Amino acid sequence: MQYAAVFQDKCCATHGCARAMISIRYILRDQFSFAVPFVALALLSACSCSPGAPVTGQSDEVPTIHGTQSETASASALAGDQKTMVVAYNDDTDDGKIVYSSNDRVVYPGASLLGWSYSTDDGTTWTYGGKVKPPASYAALWGDPAIVTSRTNYNRVYISSLAIGANKIPATGHHGWLDDGSITGACIARSDDGGKHFGIQSCVTANGDFYDGAALAAAGTANDHRIFAAYVDVPNDRIDVWASPDGLAPFQPLPNPFPGKSMISHPRLAYDNDTGALLVAAIESGSQLIWMNRLVGNAWQGPVQVSFATTRIDIPVGSQTIRMAYGFSFDVGAQSFVASENGETQDFDDAIRLLYTTRDSTTKRLYVRGSACSRDLKNCVDVPQWGTTPGNLNTPGHQWNPTVKAWRGFIGLPPVWKATYQTTDDDPNEVAIKQGNLARFPNGTPVFLPFPLMSPRIICPDFRYGSPGNAKSGYWGDYDEAAHVGFDGTAAKFLLAFSDSSKGCLSQSMFTSNHLHVRGVIYK
Repeated sequence: MQYAAVFQDKCCATHGCARAMISIRYILRDQFSFAVPFVALALLSACSCSPGAPVTGQSDEVPTIHGTQSETASASALAGDQKTMVVAYNDDTDDGKIVYSSNDRVVYPGASLLGWSYSTDDGTTWTYGGKVKPPASYAALWGDPAIVTSRTNYNRVYISSLAIGANKIPATGHHGWLDDGSITGACIARSDDGGKHFGIQSCVTANGDFYDGAALAAAGTANDHRIFAAYVDVPNDRIDVWASPDGLAPFQPLPNPFPGKSMISHPRLAYDNDTGALLVAAIESGSQLIWMNRLVGNAWQGPVQVSFATTRIDIPVGSQTIRMAYGFSFDVGAQSFVASENGETQDFDDAIRLLYTTRDSTTKRLYVRGSACSRDLKNCVDVPQWGTTPGNLNTPGHQWNPTVKAWRGFIGLPPVWKATYQTTDDDPNEVAIKQGNLARFPNGTPVFLPFPLMSPRIICPDFRYGSPGNAKSGYWGDYDEAAHVGFDGTAAKFLLAFSDSSKGCLSQSMFTSNHLHVRGVIYK
């Protein structure tokens, strides 16, 4: 894949994407001359450059400038004739409920980290929605946001947060870390006006077990209107999946999707409208393999291995270090097919596509690797050409935190698979974001050509687990989830929100930093 680095360097340069198209025509001419226009147009659709827009911390006059926001999940909705884009995030906007010193954090009853912003002008400007207040039976809402829009009522948006039991935080406050069993479940909030206002719908708990992570998904068939939520039950190494039958009734537990396995990571969910099945994926303890299962009706089909071993290590960015979770993302959409000269087609088992973070054994660098599965999970294969597998691209740094999002296609609107990842390839002292299509050449060979989405930007992590300048890791936002948010002519548009320290790294301490806000970018 020698052509990739050449094309990557051209995109977003002085002469823009037009020059990039000339480069790829020249490079692909010998191998794929029979289909160069098709290939060039398909890959060109991935070329986009934008500074994005601040979702939070826009100016000194907005509330979110006082505090931090990070770790995002995005969606779009429709209330009447008005389209909205919604981003949920860990929201530490100062309201007096969380107080910091140089080496301590005090959390008081009524604290909330579940914040959101919405846009009614296609992501050009964003309005702060506020924080969801914890219900009476809980002392605080504590981050790890997830979001989904109902696929049967597009005005309904759901966001989720971890929750802390009312008896876990005294009136005098809780000092330090909250990894002492304080988190006892999760709460799901619902908006009925396209994401402008939220209130708690219901909360879930497994006898007060410590929950971590969050994922939401929505069914959308004629007979299935369920909303699903999933979390990792930490003390039991189990993924708990919950479902509301119509998005209005309380959530009820479903059977264990990975019986007999110890699962440790934040789960991920997706719903396949073509077959009416829910897909859940998570990482197994010990092996670090990603497993996936499929819920048909109320019965799980059986776990299937869908990756090689994943990796979680802290990432050096210049003289600092940022914490990274076991990053992976998947979606379900249209499968690939290749048409031959005699009119027959060859279908590929890739209706499910997944990217995950792993480590190269030779260079020890983190990179993003791909895999694909058939819609029924009966066949899953490694696809090293999707991602930044060593040898594919010119990738001297680390790559991590992938997202995958599919548009299934419609009449006149072709399907597309979008992927993003973060990287230190461009500058070892800063973090950039790349995006591209998970695609295939006309002969069926998988291909992924990443383009610059966000230029390298400074980081401002906290100094947890170490003194300033010598921290073992620093929080800067572990993961993000992208969303399909509409169309620009015949091109599908996507939204990615992410951590943003562009206002400068003014201060860093054990539990917080300044600045840390959220920025969003639309891409296609």
